[in-house]
Amino acid sequence: MDIKKLRITQVDKAVKSASAPPRPLNGWIQAIRTALGMTTRQLAERMQISQSTLVALEKSEANDKITLQSLRRAANALDCDVQYTFIPRTPLLKKVEDRAQVLARKHVERGWHSMR
Repeated sequence: MDIKKLRITQVDKAVKSASAPPRPLNGWIQAIRTALGMTTRQLAERMQISQSTLVALEKSEANDKITLQSLRRAANALDCDVQYTFIPRTPLLKKVEDRAQVLARKHVERGWHSMR
């Protein structure tokens, strides 16, 4: 097996069993904070930011606008880890093989056209 195919197979295997629960409507920061019974003021103090900044941070997460850096900082203050991954909808090896077939067809069609 060539190295490229091996890498694709390893990534496929690594993410095959991965699945993340859907993000809560108001985001993980707020969900974890409230589950711990923590106020916005308390978490803001832990993060050494203002309460209004924390509220804005929670809103930015809920609106898909938060940066990974901010998410990691909040997770750290909540004694959590951030797990960031892409989970392919179809196996990567299949995607690569399908793309190779498309390119091969184009190549053959070009040659076929010339031979007519």
